[in-house]
This record gives sequence, structure tokens and C-alpha cells, in this order.
Amino acid sequence: MLEAGKRILLEDETLTTKQPRFDHNSNFDLSVFGETFDYVISRSIWTHTSKSQICKMLDEFVINSTPNGVFLTSYLKPYFKTQDYLGGEWIGRSHESDTAGVVFHDFSWIQNECNKRQLKAEELKFDYVDQIWIRISKV
Repeated sequence: MLEAGKRILLEDETLTTKQPRFDHNSNFDLSVFGETFDYVISRSIWTHTSKSQICKMLDEFVINSTPNGVFLTSYLKPYFKTQDYLGGEWIGRSHESDTAGVVFHDFSWIQNECNKRQLKAEELKFDYVDQIWIRISKV
């Protein structure tokens, strides 16, 4: 999916001039870059992660971002017959699985986990059929 995103969304000039770096380690370890970040973007990751994986990503953001850093991520809110995911594993396609799947997380849980880390979470877009963007920043 990363290669498809780079091919579809990023122009060759952007890749050449900006030289973005990507890492897809399964531990969500942001320290692999040896830098602090102003922005971290995580599109369609929380739609597959467990709550412990989300907590790991929040911890990594706190440690590896600048004081004014912003974490943009997307998720799916439980609605109608869908349920808040309480499992402990990644669900969906990955380097370990070809099986599709998505998970849903309650926004109040996300806010609570952010509060524990002195982070503020706010929804930026709400739509029942699409992922909802969240802007997370340090308080």
C-alpha cells in the first residue's frame, strides 16, 4: 500500500526534492529515523490496530515529536452493528496476512488515552462511510 500511495499521491519531483523517508516496522517505532517530528501522518493504520498498538503509537509520538508536533491519524467509529475493537492483534492485510478486515475504536477511549499522555485529540471530519481524521497535539 505504501508503494501504491507513493506512486499515486506523490509526484516524482516531490520524492526527489523532499526525499521523504518511510519505515513500516511493526513496532511503530519512530526512533528509527533519529529525529523529532513536526508532523506524523498515519492514514488507515488505526483502522487495523489493536488498542495496545494505538497506545504504542501515542507513546512514540510523545517521545519523538517536537513540542508543537501534530499527529494526524484516521480511524473508524463504531456505528449501528459494528463494535469497539477489544482484540489484541492487527486485523487486515499486512506483511503477515492477505485477509482483509477493519476495526473500530470509540473516540472517547482515544481521547482518554491522549489525556493520559498530555495530548489533545480532536476529530476533523466525520462521515459514517469514510474514515474520520483526528488531529492530536501536545497540550
